[in-house]
Amino acid sequence: MIYPEHGPSPEEMGIERELKKNIKEFLSEKKEVKETELSNEEKEAFGEAWVEMIVGSGEMPKDFGEWNNEKIKEWLSETVSSATADVVKAWGLPEPDDLWENAEKQAKKKGKNKVEVEDIYIQEVRKEIRAFSDQNKSERSLKWDSWPKIMKENKAFNCVGGTLVGSYYLEMLQKMKDAEVYFGNPYEHAVNIVKKKDGGYIYADFTNNNIKNIKAKTVEVGGVQALEVDDLGIDYQLIPIQSVETASGSIIGNLASLKNDAENPPKAKTPLEEKEIQEAQEYLKLHKETFDALDFDKVLKVLYPDQYNLSTSPEMEKEKKRLDILEDFDKDMREYTNSLSIPERVRVLREAKKNIRDVENAVKNLELSDDFLKKMSPELKHTLNLLLQSLIMTKEKYGGDIQEEFGERFLKKLKDAKQIRDNILRL
Repeated sequence: MIYPEHGPSPEEMGIERELKKNIKEFLSEKKEVKETELSNEEKEAFGEAWVEMIVGSGEMPKDFGEWNNEKIKEWLSETVSSATADVVKAWGLPEPDDLWENAEKQAKKKGKNKVEVEDIYIQEVRKEIRAFSDQNKSERSLKWDSWPKIMKENKAFNCVGGTLVGSYYLEMLQKMKDAEVYFGNPYEHAVNIVKKKDGGYIYADFTNNNIKNIKAKTVEVGGVQALEVDDLGIDYQLIPIQSVETASGSIIGNLASLKNDAENPPKAKTPLEEKEIQEAQEYLKLHKETFDALDFDKVLKVLYPDQYNLSTSPEMEKEKKRLDILEDFDKDMREYTNSLSIPERVRVLREAKKNIRDVENAVKNLELSDDFLKKMSPELKHTLNLLLQSLIMTKEKYGGDIQEEFGERFLKKLKDAKQIRDNILRL
């Protein structure tokens, strides 16, 4: 075959195609680098924002823009840890040494061993944080109170903030090499996790006043170590655990979420959700220049890629679906039981446990017997009616297997309930 005098040969056409392919791949890789690295200017903007908005004191290091990611993360952890210590002092909470000394005295009186001192110490921390929270009831939503500056100003904290305070106290266990302390990051939540010397775990949710010794096995989720848990007192079955330093990543994630909720507000279903959106919009307006100049979502992706990708892992997607179903089942009962006083909850719990056979039959048959209806109190009647409505709804929407699982789980929790303040309807 004769080719045009000035046309490319097949060999030349092949070389050209290969060259175009290489250029395309190079440009794609270059774009990916841009998305997974921060420029010096972005680093400096972030450093200034961290000092001004998050810790509220100190200065950004002069050569911050030239730092690598690991050095930046070390600085974030050090500054937020120092700022959290200032928050604890400003709130008037006791020093860790004092609480530990008190725990040792209690253990000695009870003849407890050193491992059990840890349990007593953590309970002492819980009591102090709970007392402070009860004395400083806030009308705020608390959703965004996860960094030291705003926690100090508002005397309030959300789950990330509560975990920061918890880490401040639990650091003593790590220093003494009595335990390992982790940042627990279950779906849309944050808790402290302690691994004791005897191999057991403590689930420490200081925000919700829920401290429990738990049995767990370690698994891997999205490339991150996690605990697989099956405990009636905890909604979560998967709890990714990382070093306490990764709490800084959750703060950055909250800033990204705040901007998203302020600019693209989800449809509010409750007055609390309306307040959350309003507070996000107010904070965004206050720091508009910073939010316009900085993409916190990108900062999280670059500095904490494991944390960024965790929520989209198949395991966490499955956990999210399970928790969404649980929330759908639980919401009406939770609203009602939260409206009851402590004495009313005590009466409902005792009455339900006293009539456990009737409750079991109601859950099995999805209806209350006439004899049971005649003798039960109005509070228990309303409680069980909400339960049965939720079980019927769950069966219709999600199938009989899940409905039976929730019913059995409710009954088991009711039978095992030991603390009279337990919310008996939480699965």
